[in-house]
Amino acid sequence: MSKDNVRHNQAGIVRRLDRLFSFGPGRIGLSHGLRGKTARRTSQLSPRCVAVVNLCRIIRGACILSWLLNTVRLAAFFRSLKHPASMAALILCFIAVLGVFWADGISWPDRLRGLTPIEKLLGIPILIYYFSQS
Repeated sequence: MSKDNVRHNQAGIVRRLDRLFSFGPGRIGLSHGLRGKTARRTSQLSPRCVAVVNLCRIIRGACILSWLLNTVRLAAFFRSLKHPASMAALILCFIAVLGVFWADGISWPDRLRGLTPIEKLLGIPILIYYFSQS
């Protein structure tokens, strides 16, 4: 089986899981903005339903992670980390983590909440790897 067939099959599996774990009359699927819409809907649901929604999020994350791990060649990925854009993103994330430990007089939840905008930078090395493979 070629790489394209494997990727096509994996994308089909993710689509089927998306249909399987779609919720409610509006059919909010796993890949259709879970953060905003589901957060509003889960505030009106019982704790048991919220647990099911969170379980679906975890299952979706595990599927995506397994798909990524099956397609990544580690040697090529670590070589792509030496790209200047990847290094810059990683250095900025490292500086942000140092800033979390440096801060005084701020609660830990507030410190960790400050990392959320920076965590998006960690996607840059992954994107550089995937686009270099195509």
